[in-house]
Amino acid sequence: MATIKDVAKYAGVSTTTVSHVINKNPLCSRGHYKSSLGGY
Repeated sequence: MATIKDVAKYAGVSTTTVSHVINKNPLCSRGHYKSSLGGY
């Protein structure tokens, strides 16, 4: 199973950004969602 660190490294973003995307933080931009989750 991938960790937040793995996802962040793969997407080229910080672990904080990945955490915000996972938790659907409204301050996170659509671009971060696309890069962190592949557009899902």
